[in-house]
Amino acid sequence: MALRRRTLLTTAATVPLAATAGCTDGFGFGTDARDPPAYARWVPATGPENDGTYYTYVDWAGIDDVESLEADLPTDDSPFERAPGEVIEEGVDALIAVPALGVFLTAFGFGVGVSVYDIEPLWEFLDEYAGSVGAGPDRVPTETPEDGEPDVGSLEATLLTGRAIVLEGSFDVEGVEAAAIDAEFERAGTHRDARMYEGEGGMLLPQRLSFAAREEALVFGLTPSGDTSSEGTPADGTPADGTAPDDDSVRSRVEHILDVEAGERERLADRNGDAGWALGRAGHGHVVFGAWGDFDPDEVYDDPLGGRDVDGATPEPLPDSDGEVYSLALGESELSGDMAAAYPADETPDRETVESSIANTADEQSVDVDDRRIAVTGIWELGTDQQG
Repeated sequence: MALRRRTLLTTAATVPLAATAGCTDGFGFGTDARDPPAYARWVPATGPENDGTYYTYVDWAGIDDVESLEADLPTDDSPFERAPGEVIEEGVDALIAVPALGVFLTAFGFGVGVSVYDIEPLWEFLDEYAGSVGAGPDRVPTETPEDGEPDVGSLEATLLTGRAIVLEGSFDVEGVEAAAIDAEFERAGTHRDARMYEGEGGMLLPQRLSFAAREEALVFGLTPSGDTSSEGTPADGTPADGTAPDDDSVRSRVEHILDVEAGERERLADRNGDAGWALGRAGHGHVVFGAWGDFDPDEVYDDPLGGRDVDGATPEPLPDSDGEVYSLALGESELSGDMAAAYPADETPDRETVESSIANTADEQSVDVDDRRIAVTGIWELGTDQQG
């Protein structure tokens, strides 16, 4: 049964926090809406199976790695040690917990979704930025890279969507090709000026894997839901009953994201005025989690987490909204967070509920409710022990 994404976004790990919130009305922390962030060019307006879409974004240059972010969060209890489906308890701050879930999904999705490609240099990115969180329960440590292994470049940011994982950075496409060939991938044409590669990867999967390479980005397709096992489906993707292959192939997912980036398919930022506003208002952090429309929350875990079951009830601190964006940004002495959401016609969020569940632990809290839209900003002062 399809559930609104509001339910999805409250499945973040339980994060008991100790800070005391100070609350003010209106905008007071530089919260004027801006244009959508640059990474929004990769975010599709809809998901692979229905109207709803979600994404997570992590700027590794801004947070260094998962462990560094964990040390800077204003909590004594690590959100990364909890299952992403655990119940979010009453009083837990969604402006901390939801972006933390985004980091978990990005890191773990990187570890599961990209590891199946078995391209050795990618493990170095995973180890450097995602560490033990990205490893997942089935991770087998890789051997120390040998001399002469292809240099694929540097990673700066990661974007996870329902179709693919985008690695942004500066990449040597010749080095990527050499690493791909070492992993038994082969060139398979181009799409939107990106080199396309196809192969079986390091696991026996029902569909051939596909990824794209350009100097500024690598795009790795995620296997469609239900395709995490090779049983009953030939390698060409044809179902066991002999019917035609599903159009939702790994390659089509990669091409779709490249089309979105090229402006040839609709982006979330252009889906409607509310979505563009929310991305501009709350999408500029180092860690961002956004979702829009209706979809089954299970699909958030099915693809990037390799079909692992995630249990847990999901209470709703706010009424159902059309879409939401949460973000955190790290400064030298403070952590700031933003949230923006839009509600259906004739539905207005309750200010008291918002104040008690979003940025409710912040040293400074700003809540603005304007008709169907709501925006929240929180600021936490970082102590010397949190700044490392």
